[in-house]
Parts: sequence; structure tokens; C-alpha cells
Amino acid sequence: MVDFVGQIAVLAPDPGKSKQTKAGPREIVKRVGMLELIVVGFFMVSAGPFGIEEAINAGGPLATIIAIVVAPLFISVPLALMSAELSTLFPCCGSPIDWTADMGHFISSCNGYCRLLFTILDNPLYAASVTDYLTSLFNLPNKLWLRLIFSFIVYALVTVLNCFGIEIVNWFSILLSVVIILPFFIFFGAAAPQFTTEKIFAARPFNEIDWVGLVSTSVWLYSGYDCMGSLANDVRNPRKVYPVGLLITVLIVTLVYLFPTIAGLSLDMDNTKWMNGAFVEAAKLLSIDRGRWLSTWIGVGGVVSNVAILNVDHFCSAMEIYAMAENNMLVGKKYLMKQYITKKGEPIPRVAIIVLAILCFPLGMLDFSVLIDVNGLMTALSLFFQTMGFLYARYGRNGIIRRMQRAPTINQYTTRETIEAITSAAHTDTMKVGIPDILHNKEHDPNGRSNDHSSPASNVPPNTAGSLEQPRSAADMETVSSNPANAAQNILDETAREMDSASKDANLPWVVNHPQLLHASADNDLYRIPCGIVGVLLVTVPAFLVCIFIAVISGWKPFLFTIVFVALCFAINAAAGAIARCVERRKAKRIQNSQLASPSFQLARIQAEFSANLEDGDERNGFSHAPYSGESSIPLSNIPPSVTSLR
Repeated sequence: MVDFVGQIAVLAPDPGKSKQTKAGPREIVKRVGMLELIVVGFFMVSAGPFGIEEAINAGGPLATIIAIVVAPLFISVPLALMSAELSTLFPCCGSPIDWTADMGHFISSCNGYCRLLFTILDNPLYAASVTDYLTSLFNLPNKLWLRLIFSFIVYALVTVLNCFGIEIVNWFSILLSVVIILPFFIFFGAAAPQFTTEKIFAARPFNEIDWVGLVSTSVWLYSGYDCMGSLANDVRNPRKVYPVGLLITVLIVTLVYLFPTIAGLSLDMDNTKWMNGAFVEAAKLLSIDRGRWLSTWIGVGGVVSNVAILNVDHFCSAMEIYAMAENNMLVGKKYLMKQYITKKGEPIPRVAIIVLAILCFPLGMLDFSVLIDVNGLMTALSLFFQTMGFLYARYGRNGIIRRMQRAPTINQYTTRETIEAITSAAHTDTMKVGIPDILHNKEHDPNGRSNDHSSPASNVPPNTAGSLEQPRSAADMETVSSNPANAAQNILDETAREMDSASKDANLPWVVNHPQLLHASADNDLYRIPCGIVGVLLVTVPAFLVCIFIAVISGWKPFLFTIVFVALCFAINAAAGAIARCVERRKAKRIQNSQLASPSFQLARIQAEFSANLEDGDERNGFSHAPYSGESSIPLSNIPPSVTSLR
């Protein structure tokens, strides 16, 4: 079983570190454990209570407290559990894009374009928040040009940091966590003597609540768990680490929002003045803040927090752009898919990182409240597509779970990680995709049997593995190169059908002979939400309710804007594809014309026409029916004028 599980890690292209062992080939060293996942998840979702001020302004104290407590049940927990299952099923970078890949290119593209719009509108929120805290900290004027400069500086810093890779991001986040959270513990303790239920649970009239602002802010505060799927390739033991780490992150984030909010509401501060950056002003009301050390610490923490969360978010969003380019959704995929290897051997999509920064930094000059109102619908659409992808992966006709059930012998090898592994071998002249080869990496005899007859794969019928090893034509290789993921998936599906057919013909049921293969995935990396259909309903129903509620309160303008953006993306991608095909045809035509004009081609053409006339010629003209050998004793006067002119 060690060989059965271990060899696939060698084949799969992983951005993780690798090392050479004395016993055999290199193995992947995955760097993200439980602590790292919790810290990175904290910075992806929260990075402190910054941003909750807008919810207080929109809904008042009581509605904000209810939103902080209830939102995790409807947003965080479903999103975290679905992300945990989907991330282990699709262990590749840019996972949110791949989660809907099995639903077809159109649905997958809609998901990708909505994710792109969500990223473009969501990431600038952190740059805008940095500007707000700097403005509160140093009493700076709220000017557009100043906000644009701050946004440019923030994105320049984040772009440089992300070029170092995920390991730098992890350590950077761990060091910042203490700096960010500690002042709010002091803030909570200093405000504790002023706690009163009248202030904390003061209710605002129902018709005076800004529901769009309150719900959009609450959804934004608790979103981000799906981005943790981008770390799937780097997580050790994801079956256990993902669900536990995500749930711990949910608890930490909820408490980080709840305690400072209770402390802030207990102070003598008008609720309508709770805007982004208001925690700095609230700290100034405490007697402990002599010399403004606590308010300054909170202000600096707000700046550092938003830079840190943008740092992590920007890297994961760049991986999603890389995945979109890989799935033919974006223009310029040749450049967006370029990866640069760092000194530690880590592949980094630097082009995608830079392009994303260029798209996002101009929006950082907008007001935080404007961006947050638009962001609510984008978050809901992202949640909707993720829920649909989760349901299709479980119950869809071509979902990955159904494919596992149809081909239990290779259930561990139908994930995207293995598709990429097989794709890396698909660029050779001979494509060997026999499952025994993949599992054991053994030499095969001409009949396709493994030389190691002690392995389970030695019972493979002779026509199974052997039939899967076949030379590939130039056209086949071009197809594989242009769309390697689909080509590799087709190979896996064909392999499963052939193995099932061979097992029936040879009366060798794979499940009976090798029952351990049924549990290959369960014993390793796959996580499944427990309680069957009940667990699925408990996760998906709240997610759909949130999506419907946000869609109703958002109105038609954000929907229209989203539809126009998605349609524009489709049009640009289609136009770019048409232009690329036209260029390729013109290039092929130029090559063909150059070949036609070459002397060797003209000579071959003369010989071909001359040979045809010799074979079909008329006896009256003295033509012989003998095959043309390159020379002829026929007088030139008997050669037709058409051939003579060519000569």
C-alpha cells in the first residue's frame, strides 16, 4: 500500500518543495500544517475586526451583534465545510475555478468570470481600508489623488512580497498576527467596566436599518474560506487538517469580531460615527490611552492587518487567474500561465500577480462603503457557484464522486492532481497511461504485464495496460498540448471503461480481488461531509438562502453590471480566439505558398504530371504505360504544352 499511495506524489506536479531520497525518486514536501492553515485562513477571512465598523453604522448595535453571531452559521460553516471537501477532491492551485470544471465549459467560464469580477472589486477594499486608517491616524485629507497614491504603494508592496511565494506569506502572516490582535485584548479589557446592556443591545427601528450595507458587510467579513482551496497542494494530511483547521478559524474569527464590537458599543460614541477606521477614535475615549499609544497601535494594526490580508488574498487570486488561463478562459494565457522558479524551487505565477495588481489598484481610491455595497452580490454569486459545484461533484452525472464509483480501482487517480501528472507524460511520442504503470512505475513486458507479479497490478488482464500504450500521431499530440486537462481526463475515463470491460471478460472483478482499492482515497486525503444527505442539506440550504436574500436586497443594477461584465469577457475571449485562429491559418497559408514556390516542389509537380500522362496517355501520341522512373526517352515534341510550360 505504501507503493500504491506514494508513487502518485512523484508524478503530480506540485508547487511544494521536493527532495531527493536515497531509496527512490523525489517526494513532495508539503509545508502547510494545522497551525499554518489556521493563521493563513485567519488572514484570508478576517485579520482583525477591521471593517465591522461599517456594519455598526448600517444596522445599529443589536442588529450587528446578531449578524456577528448568526452569519457564521449561514456563511462561514457551510463555506468552510464545502471548501474542505472540494479542496481535497481537487488538490490543485486555483481550486475555486476547478470546482465547477465538470459542469461544462460554459458554467465553468461563468464561475471564473464572476470570480474575476469578485476579485477586482474585493481586493481593493483592503487598500481602501489602509487609506482610511492612515487618514484617521494622521488626520490626512480624504482626497482622491491621495487615496490613489496609497493604493499604488500598497499594491506595489504586496506584489513584491507575493513574488517570494506561499512560504514567505505564511511566515509574514504568523509574525503579524500577534501585533494585530493584542491591542484589541487591551481595548476589550479597558472598556469592560463600561459594559451596559442598554448600549450593547440598543435596537434601531427596522425601517431605519440599511439592510444592503449590513448584509453586504457581514457577508464580506465572513467570506474567504473558499480561497483556502488554493492551498490544497501545500496542505499536509488535508483530510484531517482542512475541516478541523477551517472550523477553528471560524471560531477565532467570530470571537475577534464579537469582543471588540461589544467593547466599542459600550463607549459613549454615536453609532452613526462608526465608519471604517472608527476603532482609532473609540480607543481615544479610554482613560488608558494617555499619550495616544493604544489608538496609535490600533491604527497601525489596521494598516498592517489590511496589508497582510491583501497579501494572502492577492496570491490566491493570482492562482485563480492562472487556473482560468489554464482552462482557456482568458486572453493571453501564454503569458498568464508562465511560472517563475524561486531560489527555493517554488513556481510563482508572477505575470498573473502583476496583471491582477494593475487591474485592482485604481479601484483602491474609491470609498470603502461604495465598494462594500457592490461586493455583497459578488460574494453571493461566488457562494452560489461553489455550492453548485459541490452538489455536482457529489451527485452530478459526470461529477468526480460518480467517476470514482464507476471506476473504484482508480478512484484516487481521477483528481485534477493526477490529470496534471498524466498530462506531464502526455507530451512524449508514446503515451503510457496504463494505471499499473502509474501506480507502480514498473517496466512492462510486450504484453503489458508488470514484471512485479506480486503487486495487485500484476492481475491486470494482458490487453488492458498494453492497449493503453500506443503511439500518438502529430494531431493527437497537438490536441493534448492545446487542452491537456481534458485530454488526460478522457484518457482516465477510457482507461476505466477498458479496465471494467476487461475485468468482466476475464471474470476478474476488481473490487473482489482488491477490496483495499475501494478505500484508497478514504485512507488518505479525501474528506467527506458526514451524515450523508442530511449533512449536505445542512450545508447547502443556508448557503442558498443567503444567496437569495442578497439577490433580493441588492436590486437589479448590480445584476445588470455582472451580466454585462460576463458577456464582455465571453466576447473578448471569443474574439481573441477567432483572431488567433485567423493568424494561424494565414501563417499556415504562407508556409504552404513558400513550399509551392520552392524549386523542389515545382520539380516534384512536373514529375507527378508527367507520370500521370505516361500512365493514362494515348498510344497514338507514343506514350508508354510503364511507370515513370524519373527519366524518359519520349521526344519533347510529344510532351503536352502544359507540362512543357511548367518545365
